[in-house]
Amino acid sequence: MRRYLIHIDIYSGSGLIHGGALLMDGGRIAGVHTEMRREVAASSDEVLDMRGHTAVPGYIDCHVHGGDGHDVNDCTAASIRGTRDFHRSHGVTTIFPSWLALSTEDIEKGLEALRTVRKENAPGKAFVAGAHLEGPFLNPLYNGSQPVDRIVPIDDDNVAIFERNRDVIARTTIAPEYGRNLEYYFNSKSTTNGLWSEGCQKFESFCGSRRSEEHTS
Repeated sequence: MRRYLIHIDIYSGSGLIHGGALLMDGGRIAGVHTEMRREVAASSDEVLDMRGHTAVPGYIDCHVHGGDGHDVNDCTAASIRGTRDFHRSHGVTTIFPSWLALSTEDIEKGLEALRTVRKENAPGKAFVAGAHLEGPFLNPLYNGSQPVDRIVPIDDDNVAIFERNRDVIARTTIAPEYGRNLEYYFNSKSTTNGLWSEGCQKFESFCGSRRSEEHTS
């Protein structure tokens, strides 16, 4: 079904369009116009006058722990679905479910549930993107709200979680100063003895190229 929304203010990537028009086709935006086009209106199934309304891009939330009583840390498909639907009802169109520090076994259980829910991505629903692992590879001295007994450094065993789940892990928070986290982050299996200079260069590069940071002061 094609709907044509006319006389609507639109926030686009290049600025604000006053009194523009949006063509909707099957729940997706099929056209953005600076003014109403009569030929498009004539070919649409429904024309809606949206005077006084504004269309804005959907929000993308890259750090979502839950909502409306749902907790991603429950590691179930139901908790992820509930979180997705709650955030969609408030204008969020993409979410990255975020896990607090858990055992790697529980995290992988949650990631498997995430795979299931991602298969349900469809127009009209919030898009469930990849996972954000906020833990457990943090510093126990600065645990904040994280359960300190679940915080661990990256090691030869648990580093495999990234390879096994590279299809669903999108973001990971690590404490680069704790244990050998930074070394593992750069896929280095060598010891740090005698490699301080190299490590500093890597850390400098890491800080210069990072995409985001959180809980810093």
